Amino acid sequence: MNNGTACAGQCPLCGADNGCSCVQGKPIEACWCWKELVPKTLLERIPDERKGKACVCRPCVNAGESAERNVQG
Repeated sequence: MNNGTACAGQCPLCGADNGCSCVQGKPIEACWCWKELVPKTLLERIPDERKGKACVCRPCVNAGESAERNVQG
């Protein structure tokens, strides 16, 4: 979710620690979110000023995936 140039340690949706590797000085490719498919509906909820600047945390991604399955199912 991150554009690789700006990193923040807080989820733009809930404010929790997002576990971003960039914050730890590692490359974006090492971040857990780089390998995840974040639901589009979840990305759309990120405030414009935070888009591309911080990873969504795993709990928010998991909740978004669960909500999408419930809507589809």
